Amino acid sequence: MAGILLALEASWHGWNLYFGTWDLQENLPLHGMIIIAMVYMTTIEGLRPTWSSVWKTALIGNLSLLLYLPFALADRRSRQGESAAAPP
Repeated sequence: MAGILLALEASWHGWNLYFGTWDLQENLPLHGMIIIAMVYMTTIEGLRPTWSSVWKTALIGNLSLLLYLPFALADRRSRQGESAAAPP
């Protein structure tokens, strides 16, 4: 289940990057899918998280943030440049 969600999320971001439509506000990377997967597993599957799984999820979330942070900053800088170049 987690592998399928990860593959779908990766392909979605890859598609957006390929066509140049990826931006931080529309495509918040992975954080939404991780939360959806946790809610699904606890409510539908009836599984309960352990402390080690909570720490692993927090680590994965923070690492994914570090991986996508340069993209987010570059997108923000390009948007600021566009707004400064626009006529009043």
